[in-house]
Amino acid sequence: MADDRHMPVGQYEDKKQAIHHDEGTIGGHESNVNNGGIIIENVLAGRTKETILAEVEAFVTAHGLEEHRAAFEKGALVAQDPDAWNQVTELTDEERGAFEHEQTHKWSHPFALYFTGEF
Repeated sequence: MADDRHMPVGQYEDKKQAIHHDEGTIGGHESNVNNGGIIIENVLAGRTKETILAEVEAFVTAHGLEEHRAAFEKGALVAQDPDAWNQVTELTDEERGAFEHEQTHKWSHPFALYFTGEF
């Protein structure tokens, strides 16, 4: 069923409410297609930095995670546009180095990690 394949994640409780676009966008936001052909919307795309940080604040407060606020903020800002991680000014030099290493050494994970996706 076509509607099942084009569903924004986390935004609609009833999948029949999902907006269907074949152009690679949903609701004006970029979407990604996984191997199963299901389009997954990046719910952070198009939001302002201030909105994202306010949502992070509400989340960490609601779940008692205040001591991890900085990590959630950085993670949300990077997740908004993963290809533009180097434009996130909140990242430390060490974190930038980790992202750079990930881009230049995509297969440098522990060997056992590759088996976790298979099981």
